[in-house]
Amino acid sequence: MASQKVADKFSLPIHQHREGIINLIKNNQVTIVQAETGSGKSTQIPQFLLEAYPKSKIVVSQPRRMAAIAVASRVASELNSDLGSLVGFHIKGECKVSNQTQITYMTSGVLIQIISHIPLSNPLPWDFVIMDEVHERSIEMDFLLVVFKYYLSKGKQFKLILMSATMQNILAGYYSPSSLKLLSKKQFLLEKNDIHEHIIDWTVQESEWMPNIMKNNFYKPTVTTISSTVNFTEVKDPLTVFTTDSRKYKIHINYIKDVLSLINSKIVMDYLMKSSKESLEISLYDVEFIFKNIQKSDPEEIDQVIFTVAVRLILYYFLAEPNKNNETFLVFLPGIQEISQMFEMLQDYFCDCFESLDIIMLHSSIPEKEHIKVLKPPKEGCRRVILSTNIAESSITLPDVSFVIDFCCSREVYFNPKTMNESLILVWAAKATAQQRAGRSGRVSEGNVYRMITSEFHEGLLEYPRPEMQRSCLDKIILKLKLMEISDPKSILAETVEPPSLEQINSSEDFLKEMGAINLTGKISRLGRMYADMPYDIRVTRLCVFSILFHCVKDAMKIASIISLEKNILTNFSALRPSESIKHPYTYMQRLIYAKDSDSDLIMHKNIFDVWYKKFGKEVKMTMFKHGHRHLRNVRPSQAERKFCAKNYFEVNSLREALSNYIDIKQRFLDLKLDPWYFKETPQEPSLKLCIAAAFCDRILVSCYEIFDERMRNREIDMLPNNKSMYISKFPTTITEDDIKGLLSINKEQPESITIARSCAIVKYPDNTNDKTLKMSLWLGNYTRKYLNLAWIVMKQLENGRRVSMKSNPVYISRVPAEYRKEGSIFNVSDRRTGKSIEINFLKRLEYPYKLQHKDIITGEIVKIEEDSVNYSLFTTNYALANSLSLVCTEYSERNKYLLGKNSTVLPPWTFLPYAIILIFTPTAAYIPDPYNKRYLGFTVNSSLRIEFAYLYTHEDALWINDMRNKVSGFVSNLDYFENSGFSMEIIQDIVEFSRKERIPIKAQYPNWEKVINWNCPKFVSETDTWESDGFLPPLKLLNLSEDLSYLYFNIPTIKSLKTSYVTELHTQVEIISITECFLVCSFCQQIICPLTKIKQLPGEPIKFSIRAPYGSLVETDKTESTGFSQFLERNYIVQKWENCNQEHLLGWSDDQGSYISCNSPVQFLLPMMRYEPFNEKMWKKDFEALKGLEISYLKEFAELNIEKLCRICDERFENYDEFSKHVKINDTHMKKETMFMENYVS
Repeated sequence: MASQKVADKFSLPIHQHREGIINLIKNNQVTIVQAETGSGKSTQIPQFLLEAYPKSKIVVSQPRRMAAIAVASRVASELNSDLGSLVGFHIKGECKVSNQTQITYMTSGVLIQIISHIPLSNPLPWDFVIMDEVHERSIEMDFLLVVFKYYLSKGKQFKLILMSATMQNILAGYYSPSSLKLLSKKQFLLEKNDIHEHIIDWTVQESEWMPNIMKNNFYKPTVTTISSTVNFTEVKDPLTVFTTDSRKYKIHINYIKDVLSLINSKIVMDYLMKSSKESLEISLYDVEFIFKNIQKSDPEEIDQVIFTVAVRLILYYFLAEPNKNNETFLVFLPGIQEISQMFEMLQDYFCDCFESLDIIMLHSSIPEKEHIKVLKPPKEGCRRVILSTNIAESSITLPDVSFVIDFCCSREVYFNPKTMNESLILVWAAKATAQQRAGRSGRVSEGNVYRMITSEFHEGLLEYPRPEMQRSCLDKIILKLKLMEISDPKSILAETVEPPSLEQINSSEDFLKEMGAINLTGKISRLGRMYADMPYDIRVTRLCVFSILFHCVKDAMKIASIISLEKNILTNFSALRPSESIKHPYTYMQRLIYAKDSDSDLIMHKNIFDVWYKKFGKEVKMTMFKHGHRHLRNVRPSQAERKFCAKNYFEVNSLREALSNYIDIKQRFLDLKLDPWYFKETPQEPSLKLCIAAAFCDRILVSCYEIFDERMRNREIDMLPNNKSMYISKFPTTITEDDIKGLLSINKEQPESITIARSCAIVKYPDNTNDKTLKMSLWLGNYTRKYLNLAWIVMKQLENGRRVSMKSNPVYISRVPAEYRKEGSIFNVSDRRTGKSIEINFLKRLEYPYKLQHKDIITGEIVKIEEDSVNYSLFTTNYALANSLSLVCTEYSERNKYLLGKNSTVLPPWTFLPYAIILIFTPTAAYIPDPYNKRYLGFTVNSSLRIEFAYLYTHEDALWINDMRNKVSGFVSNLDYFENSGFSMEIIQDIVEFSRKERIPIKAQYPNWEKVINWNCPKFVSETDTWESDGFLPPLKLLNLSEDLSYLYFNIPTIKSLKTSYVTELHTQVEIISITECFLVCSFCQQIICPLTKIKQLPGEPIKFSIRAPYGSLVETDKTESTGFSQFLERNYIVQKWENCNQEHLLGWSDDQGSYISCNSPVQFLLPMMRYEPFNEKMWKKDFEALKGLEISYLKEFAELNIEKLCRICDERFENYDEFSKHVKINDTHMKKETMFMENYVS
């Protein structure tokens, strides 16, 4: 076998150019080799160097782990050497090298890890550094390019070889002698601190390649970039690029216009008509219209016509060349969504001959067993179609590909420096990417490439992919530079091939400060050195560090090892072929089972790992690992292990990779002298969740009901029989109770009843139903792929006018057009074998009024929990808990209108826990006072993001927070905590007590009321604590408040009384101003009836002592309650109707002539100065003369008064009494302020 591989290597095209390559490397310090994919450059050029320089050390960087292992294994076999001897590999968590190793293949990340620990004055340990697949321009690749250029400018003695199938011209100028010389000069000036504008150029320019979504939603159209003053494409002395035209077979490039004759051919149209498919021709106009409308902006989605063209193209070759099953189709699609759509369309178009296709899907979320199939020959008599993302561009060798269908799109990760979140965005591929994809064909015969764009549109594409350096967070890169003793990372990043924006760098540095990696002066902290040393995400390392603090090391490190995986440890069936995808709901049930009521995805994953490890992990560890390092690879799982994992939907390879990560993380911390006793501790109940919250304290969510309007929510609750009931609206009348029970049968607990009424189905569960059952039911009725997975549809077969329930069949779903697969839709298809009609009901979602929604506590943005999370359908029937429940996520991903939260954990429901965690563990927090400098209103994070307290936060609380920050800083900076497990601070108990302490709700805003009531509050001045630390968590500056708010809490009754007195006084003043004449009023409520001038005496009997109010303000009624006064009126007068005041107090009677009151009526006179006089027979006989005299007297007294026309609540003074009166009585602004003034802002 080895001799056969040796013979094969001499037949590789690159061997024809061996001498030319060696001579070029010998005569140049930097060599660039461009050779086609499959030419053998990755395996042969290192061997060329070893033959020419037998004692040399060679390192080859590869962008992916699997490529590094596969190529190293191949080269070792060709050199007839054991892997790890002459040839080895080094990837994260696994190192297969020895003292005899001369050729080492390693991932770019590991290479960065190694060189960041080599002092600048020391030589590199290799004679030759080969960087393969340079065209990918990953952030690691660009970092290595600039670092090696920096080393070369310093005169370090090594040779650099750059290799790719598609090489950018810019690299030839980037490493030109003049560019190296200029960089050397700049470094000399930087070391002398003689930096001028000509060294680093800060410019503001339009970013042409930036996706529209980023411009519209995230950025302004211009960005500030840093750049070298050299245009590397225009240097006068570029390096010579060694180019080989080594392809054996020709590749024919076609565009979408070129295939119209094929997809509209008679053979295709006849088939479509026979299969009852849409057989309309796709015209040149249809295609041109699509790309004319796009106008070269990034697409929001791929047009359905493009999918149709691609499917019909495959159909054409399937029909026209039925005997060429050995020719494989490779279809490049941007993501799993498009892969699924393409699969469904192939299933639909190929109908009964679908089994003649061997379809394989390649995507990181798809189980590895699907990926393995691509390396095996297709099924007998089947034609292979591979639906893949860019994973098939270079990582996997596919020798039988004859046709490449390229949608010319990809999904790229973009970092938003303003929100510090990442987004996966659909963009057009670059020309170089399209060329790389085309190179996957033509290996064993001539290849045909079909690009699903027009040739004119292709000309407008970018030449090369957008460099990841310009669209990623630079946190690890900046840390590596600081670890290399480069104090100002901007000076190096400005020299990258295509530099990042200044905003990116500043945001990344701000993030590092928040994570405690660098202190406020920009120096790397001890924690930052740990981040830099670990080959894991910063937050993952942070979780491990804080696990020591919270005494949950073993569990937290297991979680860290799992979230560092590229694939999930649970199989994701949702996007597979329908026969497999129907298993997806069962994997979600497994999630709920293994979560064990923890409401945590992370703990659920840990529990799965524990179950697997208990049964098989110990044996795997003994077989594959030695001394904390992996020494054997690809040990085949036993039949029992494979069977166990398949039964429980576990990914066996992911679990083994998680074990590898765990052992690696554990060993790294033991190397840091962590006390092994920490791994034997049993964590306390809340400690693991508190540790997770501390590590991801910038990803905390708070909750509220999804139906925010309480009246709407209560209306839905009232229609349900109990709080364990849900409903489906617009329910089809043909669906029965048994149909719904069938959909929910995955649950062990079944509904107590299903009531169908008024086009609504109410699903009632018993009162003692487990929350897990409700979560599963809600998930089934709400997740996105519920129809494609057959989880929320009901199929009925129509027989003799009757509908008969049947088992759902994925074949029928594929025949339903995508636009009809929506909630509430009903669609009929025909069974081709029996001819019977099948009715497919796409049910409306399952509703539950107690469901919660979540928002980020810092930014206030809505965050949706990912669908596969155990917290996807989080709910509570406890109203108080609904607004105090909090979660923490390990990651946010930005969507167009919301954030997607991943790996969520529900925190203990303690009122102040989210605030406490952020204040303790965020270095950049700062308090803010309320507008009147009376209390702690809240705090800011990173100088701009504002959080307001909903509860009373006192000076004593602020002192406690600083004390805790001091302890945490001491922990990070003191190695004793690592080496001595008994050196505990009991921090868990302190945080629990502080967070659970009963808190006083407080209003966010209130008027400045002290001046109104002349309140004197005790004043105090607070001082900021200080301590010695490495700057990880400096003390928060306390506020100099003007009063002690906690003192006010104990004086609420006194303050309330004073406020009431002032408001009463204010309104009394207004009433005094308003009364400028004598009025008749009700004795009970002082309601004005009429002025004195309107009262007339009616002479004669029997109503000698009665008066008439002609215009009156009395209310007539036909009946009244029988009282002594009403009986008196009935005995003495002719009563037609009763007269009441507006408050319904009986005052008199009426007839056709008018309204009357007697001298016994409960009325009195109101005079100026708010003086009252009784109404009686004596006053009546005097004919009101005395009243008139009093009115004149009181008006004189009023004129002498000097009433202050001032409203102290609104701090407004008025010119006249009329304006003052209107302000207090009817001004809306005043009434709102008065209401706020009277509220107890400390509740």
